[in-house]
Amino acid sequence: MGAMQRIIPRVIRGTVKPAFNPRLPIGLRRRWLELASQANLAPRDCRYEASTLGGRPAERVRAAGPLSRNVLLYLHGGGYFMGSPRTHRAISGRLARLTGATVYLPEYRLSPEHPYPAQLQDALAAYRALLDHGVAPQRIAVAGDSAGGHLALSLLLALRDNGLPLPAAAALLSPWADTRLDGESVGGVGANDPMLTPAWARLSGAEFRGGIAADDPRVQLLAADLAGLPPLRIEVGSNEILRSDAEGLAAAAEAAGVEVAFRRWEGLWHVFQVHGGLLRAADESLAGIAGWLKERWA
Repeated sequence: MGAMQRIIPRVIRGTVKPAFNPRLPIGLRRRWLELASQANLAPRDCRYEASTLGGRPAERVRAAGPLSRNVLLYLHGGGYFMGSPRTHRAISGRLARLTGATVYLPEYRLSPEHPYPAQLQDALAAYRALLDHGVAPQRIAVAGDSAGGHLALSLLLALRDNGLPLPAAAALLSPWADTRLDGESVGGVGANDPMLTPAWARLSGAEFRGGIAADDPRVQLLAADLAGLPPLRIEVGSNEILRSDAEGLAAAAEAAGVEVAFRRWEGLWHVFQVHGGLLRAADESLAGIAGWLKERWA
């Protein structure tokens, strides 16, 4: 284990984990995460431009140099109640640089002010806007982390069920998939997760769902019919409470006949890819995801 792999979890506990403390006012938690995320290394050779997509504010990220015709729709994490394009520039910038694609991050509505299905409606509007702008579906990929991974998968299911053209592929980083939160890793990792806690996850899940039960098939994606989805790449750390979500999702997708590329990173934590530029494993993960996406676009 490298020095950074030992040091970063301690930093997360002191600087990021307080943003997930439900005893703090929600506005303070959102601001806290924005400030803590400034310590992540966003690539400076990228342009982070204010834009709109599907009627919502969005950030458009482009790397210096030639651009491909490919587009990545990235849905940020944050438990559905916080996070923004700004908190995820360390990921979006690197994926833009590594793929040559234009990356869009919509600012979808957040809970508890806007419970389900507001976020899905915004993601659908963003995807439809790309199609309306003339982007061919085979030139689009979708990605998301944590709750953004849940939203990305929900988007794929909604596109399929509504007969809309599917993107070329989707990459899911530490995806939340089990809204019941009864996977083995929830108790098995528990307090050893440097960022998330089971109590916080259950509370944020309840606020996101509004009056919908945790086992409702609209949100309980481990019970969803995954047949007919595009290729999925799923990556997760071994030291996080959502590890079982990613493992169960990969198994369910493979059983449904979906092409799945799955990797579990030993000793790593929730969405460790935000530490690109500091952590070798984060750089390796993003490079692997970018290469895989380029193959699916081709």
